Amino acid sequence: MDGKPLNDKDRQIDNKVECSKQRKPMNDEELMLAKMHITDAMKRIKPYRGPSRTWFANQDSLREGCNMLSAIVSELPVNKKSAEILVKLLLRLDKKLRIGGVDDSNGIVGGFMTQVVEMLEEYARIDPDCINAFKSLIGIGITCFQWEEPLIRIWDEKTAAEYNEKISQK
Repeated sequence: MDGKPLNDKDRQIDNKVECSKQRKPMNDEELMLAKMHITDAMKRIKPYRGPSRTWFANQDSLREGCNMLSAIVSELPVNKKSAEILVKLLLRLDKKLRIGGVDDSNGIVGGFMTQVVEMLEEYARIDPDCINAFKSLIGIGITCFQWEEPLIRIWDEKTAAEYNEKISQK
């Protein structure tokens, strides 16, 4: 934390990602603030290129970053903008894992990503407009853990239902 004291949420050993279940829009300031906090937490999810004796310090940094991200995303209201932020976050984390040199052999980042996907599934149940944020995942190519598959399936089901509704109206 660059010498700053940890708050109570950051001190927790394992933050769980939980949906806020608050269905409300975000204004531009709230959106900017959420993105800023996410960017700050992402700085702790960094590649490891050191000797094995310092590997645990890197894993602690990953855990700290994921704990911070958990606290941030758990406070987001359920809406399409929040869903878009979460999808972009997943894509950024995936890139760090695939080509950014992040060593996630303890599964810290992957576990966090799984929880975010589960939260996005809950977003889709609470506010079906959130499903529109999943469109950007179509055709993204290879990802770590195929985390995008449940979200793409939700998108496909929605578009199939809309298509069938149009056909039945004719």
